[in-house]
Amino acid sequence: MEMISIIIPCYNQAEFLPETLKYVQSQTYADFECIIVDDGSTDNSAEIVHSFMVNDPRFCLVSKQNGGTATARNVGLKAASGDYVIFLDADDFLHPEALARQLEHATKRQLDVSLMEWSYFVERENREIVFMKHTPIKTRIFVSLHVSMLTRWGLDFTYPPHAIMYRMDFLRSLGLTFSEKIRYREDWDFLLDVSGIHGVRVAQLRDYEGAYYRQNPKGKTSSGSKMSKGNFIYLQYKCREVGFADFLLLSYRLSSEMVLLVGRMVKFRDYTMLSHLGILFRHWRSVLMLFGGICFLPLAVLHVAVRSVWEYSA
Repeated sequence: MEMISIIIPCYNQAEFLPETLKYVQSQTYADFECIIVDDGSTDNSAEIVHSFMVNDPRFCLVSKQNGGTATARNVGLKAASGDYVIFLDADDFLHPEALARQLEHATKRQLDVSLMEWSYFVERENREIVFMKHTPIKTRIFVSLHVSMLTRWGLDFTYPPHAIMYRMDFLRSLGLTFSEKIRYREDWDFLLDVSGIHGVRVAQLRDYEGAYYRQNPKGKTSSGSKMSKGNFIYLQYKCREVGFADFLLLSYRLSSEMVLLVGRMVKFRDYTMLSHLGILFRHWRSVLMLFGGICFLPLAVLHVAVRSVWEYSA
């Protein structure tokens, strides 16, 4: 049987970790290892993991000094012994059949990367979990995965890390790891790099939601501002690395982000968000990308409008 490694970076997630691990433990596919990387937690996260390890040898704890999500995932990758790997956050869930369904999809089609559909959930004050409706457009690749990653990620195309299964030999043969240079959008960056590899075999598992992503119903104003800031920081970083064709596509993605920024400012009446544009003046290439984004603004406005109509009418 194929072994699946589940890597969970954890920093002070004691409140949510037990439930996440219970969902892992309930998998119908039993041949897995779950590596929890404690990234210098100061709560009782480690004790929670130990309580699972006592009765289930498939769970393993790796402890390290705090260094961020990317470093924790890379440590987990080094420790993993599986044939396939999934990266799961410490507050998210996997459907009980997720490993079985996605492994079958990956092996039957001999994939390097398998993507599955997913859904949001929120936890009410009484601990009740409510699963939210999720629009299918967010899990549809248009043109190619790489083009979708460059132009639509976070707009109308998004995959949380635990909705993606990677073939381990594929990652290791190419030396693929999470960039430890950035503190924002490590997931976007990793899958973007993977999608740009020539000959990568990737496909979507349709009509099955196997990954559940926690959404915080509180603090929407601050989370919207942080999202914009994180996206601008990542875009100004990534534009320095890519070639001309990808640079143009990132410029288009920037134009969409500017449209969203204006929408968030108006919605929350928080005009301090405009200061995020200053991030783009840190390097000449990101300044050039800003001018390119301005040229793409009419198309971006149309894109965001169509996306909004689709999302709210679905």
